[in-house]
Order: sequence, then structure tokens, then C-alpha cells
Amino acid sequence: MDTWPEEIWLVLSLLAIAAVVAWGVVRVVGALRWWMVQTRAKLPPMGCPNCGYDIRHTPHRCPECGSILRWGILARWKDL
Repeated sequence: MDTWPEEIWLVLSLLAIAAVVAWGVVRVVGALRWWMVQTRAKLPPMGCPNCGYDIRHTPHRCPECGSILRWGILARWKDL
């Protein structure tokens, strides 16, 4: 007695193809995310957005280019 229909091989083949395609998409997305992280512009921590100067000791004004920096609520209240 045949319990499996004839179309089961078609269904299983399509599922296998879908699994391989999904695995490939996951790999490509992972490679793209890795590439984006590796090629991102590296600025110093707390760098000035205009010139990239390290502003850890002067967080409200850049000593290099003179631009006023606004970082959060405290900086806004001090600038007022």
C-alpha cells in the first residue's frame, strides 16, 4: 500500500531549494553587515563631528574648529 502521494517529492524538493536559498540569503546579509562594520569611518571617541578632533576634555566647544557641540540635555541647558 502506497501511503505517500506522488507529489511529495515535488514538495520536498521545493522545501530543500527554499532552505538552500534562505541559507544563502543569511550568509550574504551577514557578509554585508561585516563589510559595513569594517568600512565604517573610524572617528575617535567623542570626536567633533566637523573636524574629528578629540573633545573629551572640552565637550561643549571644539578647541580646533570652534563649533558649539550639543550633547544631551545638560549641554543644552549650559548653552542657554
